[in-house]
Parts: sequence; C-alpha cells; structure tokens
Amino acid sequence: MLFPSYISAYLNAQGGTLFFGIGNRTAGLLRDTKAVAPHKDDQRIVVGVAITGQQRDLARRKLMQQMRSFYPPVNDDQVTLSFKPVFNPDMSSTGRYVIEVKVEAGQETDLYSTPDGKYVSGAVDCLC
Repeated sequence: MLFPSYISAYLNAQGGTLFFGIGNRTAGLLRDTKAVAPHKDDQRIVVGVAITGQQRDLARRKLMQQMRSFYPPVNDDQVTLSFKPVFNPDMSSTGRYVIEVKVEAGQETDLYSTPDGKYVSGAVDCLC
C-alpha cells in the first residue's frame, strides 16, 4: 500500500500531498529521502521514478482498491494519484515521473483507519 499511515493522517487532518521522486542534494551528494524529515541545509532535486504505463495503471487500481478497505471507506475523489513527467534541460523526456498522491481532508465526524485498523491523527510532512 502507498504509505497508508500518511494517507490516514491527511484524511484525519486538513489533507495533504505526498510526492515520490523528489530527492535531497546535500553537499553535492544526491540522497533518497525515504520519508525522512528534510535537513535545514537540504536542497530539493527532481529525480523522478522510472515507471511504465502498465505500472501506472496498476498503481491507480491498487490505490483505489486499498482506499475502499479503509474504515470508513474513502471516496474515489478524496485521494487522487497523478504522474508528472520529468524532462531534461533540453525538454526531452527522461522517461521518469514524479508521483503525486493528493489526499483531501476527510469528514470532520469520521476518524479514518487503515485496513489493519491503525489510524493516525495530525499533520505530517513527506517527500518520499
């Protein structure tokens, strides 16, 4: 599942967006962020994720299926998945994408839990 605890937290707060394919460049070295809080000296860099059209379609289907297994079930319009193409400086395609998972805030009267019964409440930041 695509980071269910983050999705739960965003549903239970004011919403939010997860990005995959954004790295940090610190002291000239590129490092993967893997859901680690950014260091104050980090500089963001777009690296993208290599993912085929078939994999993108599968990711969309799996995410929607998983959102329906949350309690209460999440509506299709509450979580959106999009793939932003990454280009070289000359505007040629890199074949890589930044993956964006946008989560709208849930109903104030509901507390959303993941399929395994866990829930997170409160804001979180993630550049995964």
